[in-house]
Amino acid sequence: MRRHHRENCSCARTSPMHKRVSLSRRAIPSVTKVLDSLGKIDLPRPLIVDLVRRELSKIRASGKIPECRSIVDLVRISLEQLRASRLQPVINGTGIVIHTNVGRAPLASAAVRALSEVGSAYSNLEYDLVTGNRGHRGAYIENALALLCGAESAAVVNNCAAALVLI
Repeated sequence: MRRHHRENCSCARTSPMHKRVSLSRRAIPSVTKVLDSLGKIDLPRPLIVDLVRRELSKIRASGKIPECRSIVDLVRISLEQLRASRLQPVINGTGIVIHTNVGRAPLASAAVRALSEVGSAYSNLEYDLVTGNRGHRGAYIENALALLCGAESAAVVNNCAAALVLI
């Protein structure tokens, strides 16, 4: 029975309609060909490859196969839309100093340098250098905050919802 099924399938594959569909799908360029046509792009390669695959998949699903140049242009448009959505510096002209939609308040240059210095190497994030044992992630900031505020202790959380739970 399987052999009979295969024979029916192979007959269907040689139908004139199937040949037209196969020939038209062969006109869709390979992912590699599209990537080569794009040249150098300043986005991570796996992201570009995935985007090309998605665009080619949309073309296959539509049944309308444009020329290779048009396909490359479609991919370029999608890449530009993706690039435009990346984080980039903007001017906060809203009049609101700490504005949620524009990244809240910018960090001071000294803070950025300190983050870069510590963030580009190993650190004692959860390691107590005095005891040599596992430490507490927020130990330094909690101690410093308590000292600055004259409080017995302090807790640091990363969002307002967490702060509300503590109140």
